[in-house]
Amino acid sequence: MSSVTTVMSSVTTEPDVGITQYLNQENPGFSGRLKERFSDFNVIEIDPQGNLVSLIPPPKSAEELAKEALVPRSECEYGRLPPEEQDVISEQDYTQLQTIGKAEDKKPKMDIVVNNLDKISRKILHGIIKRQELKAETITNEANDKIIRVVVSTGPKNQVVGVRGRSKEEKFLHFNLYKENQTTSECISGIARGCGTKDRYFTTAGNKDKRGRTVQRVAVSQIKPETVEKSAKKLRGVVAVGNYSYHPQGLRLGDLKGNRFQIVVKDIDIDDAKICPIMDHFSEHGFINYFGMQRFGTSNISTHKIGLAILRKDFDAAIDLILAPRENQFTDLRSTLLKYAADQDAKAAFNSLSYRFKNSIEGKLLYGLQSCHSNDKINALKKVPVGIRQMYGHAYQSYIWNNVVSRRIQDHGMQVLEGDLVEDKDNITHRLNVKHLEKPELHTIHDVYIPLPGYEAKLPNNKTTEYMMDLLKVDGLDLQSFRNLTREYDLPGDYRAMLTKASDVSWRTVQYSSNEDDLVHSQLEIVARHDAPDQPMRKLGDEAGSLRALVVEISLSSSCYATMALREIMRVKTDLRSMKNQEPEEEEEIENPEDLVAEENQDGAENGDNKMDDLKRTIELVGETEPAEKKSKQM
Repeated sequence: MSSVTTVMSSVTTEPDVGITQYLNQENPGFSGRLKERFSDFNVIEIDPQGNLVSLIPPPKSAEELAKEALVPRSECEYGRLPPEEQDVISEQDYTQLQTIGKAEDKKPKMDIVVNNLDKISRKILHGIIKRQELKAETITNEANDKIIRVVVSTGPKNQVVGVRGRSKEEKFLHFNLYKENQTTSECISGIARGCGTKDRYFTTAGNKDKRGRTVQRVAVSQIKPETVEKSAKKLRGVVAVGNYSYHPQGLRLGDLKGNRFQIVVKDIDIDDAKICPIMDHFSEHGFINYFGMQRFGTSNISTHKIGLAILRKDFDAAIDLILAPRENQFTDLRSTLLKYAADQDAKAAFNSLSYRFKNSIEGKLLYGLQSCHSNDKINALKKVPVGIRQMYGHAYQSYIWNNVVSRRIQDHGMQVLEGDLVEDKDNITHRLNVKHLEKPELHTIHDVYIPLPGYEAKLPNNKTTEYMMDLLKVDGLDLQSFRNLTREYDLPGDYRAMLTKASDVSWRTVQYSSNEDDLVHSQLEIVARHDAPDQPMRKLGDEAGSLRALVVEISLSSSCYATMALREIMRVKTDLRSMKNQEPEEEEEIENPEDLVAEENQDGAENGDNKMDDLKRTIELVGETEPAEKKSKQM
């Protein structure tokens, strides 16, 4: 029986999840307004080769241009076909093939005799026919000739408009997606509908923030570029697609090197002379590689607490935590959860949910509870999307990691210890391998890795391991607790750099007049300038304005959090309790639960609560005002 009968009103704070330390002890901190407008937060994906994802196509090499000239297209002249295709179809037949189904064609079908073609040649011919969006079948005619009969394709009206006959090396269409103030899944779902397919066939390297302007790669198979283009133009809001290319594979989560951030902090109260040493220290030393607050959610019930319950195999407790009423939830959802907490009637609770909440994490779990036996909580929990369930365990690992690093810095500062873990560069595989260092003087603190707890994790031969084991013991766990026959709960462990540095760091201050002003050009404006270089760019800021903003540009690897970088620069706390002057939360439509698993350096929430970062209209981060001397004593 659930013990939750009241609404949880507190929020998770940085100390609750082990975030307590700063690197720069001389930084006095300063206040500013973050994400005042969605245009203040710009994210550009960095592909695995280190290139910024852009709507502007990269310049093509001579080899690419030559190869492109041979790429078979439906409108290709016969002379541009590759030799192997010219061998299987005559110019006369190819010309007639191109006219089938056209207005001037009086014969909506044709027969091609293929007596002399082997199976491989016939397959090539079928590929040519499919590129014309025609239908073909191999039959034997009355004269006993083997023929390929070609007719106009008459599929259903909303049939997927695909690309058939492409080689395996060109199976997936990759394109770049630009969006403003929308989630990745909203855009993908809209494009998929316009293409007559389902959004699950589209893949990305990761979700991007809703409240921002973002550019990222997307992959899909069997869809034409012009179909994607046409579909994107029909979407509401600002969405653009471009820079198409074909690849043998789609995209998987994590198929990126990192992200480039352009972040505007408005209404700052510090001058350039004081910002300069702060940014110099940040560029040289980086920041503590904490898992950010979005890893743990925003309510009193942090996601790591749910993960702990699952690791303890206390599935009743995990379910109660997920279904606990929260203050920041939608009113009707919260009312349903309050009633369920009192009567434990999952069927009644699920039936009382409106349609939009039945697909929420809470709705899926209530459906699982009503569908499974009352004692079968394991299978009931499996109704929650697998990505969400995995995230709970990862959140607990992150909680332990944060606390271990804070304790380590508190006790040893930036000192490298004998027995620390560093990358084993003599054993390079697809995953990171580490080894114990023997000579601390040969390494810096940036070389040191701290393990995430797991049954296969290699541990440091020093006090760091003691810190970790003490934390696990308090929670009633040990490293073997992370072993589980259920795949999504099985956590072998991993390694994460203790500190990290941003690359390509730049900053500037801008005078402006209103907090509604845009202070960074959008990628669409940059594309327009590329297409029309003689046209001047829109002027940003106001030299006579009374307000000042800091514009920071940094590149972070895919395992780092931009909020933790800002925390170090501004010396602020990033949990909701430490923010002031927030406007009331706004209710909005429930999104796909999978969007809540926004990995690493994307500022989207990763829990099952409402996405409070996206709901905020204004956030003011308040810099600490304690003197540097006092702070250093606390370290």
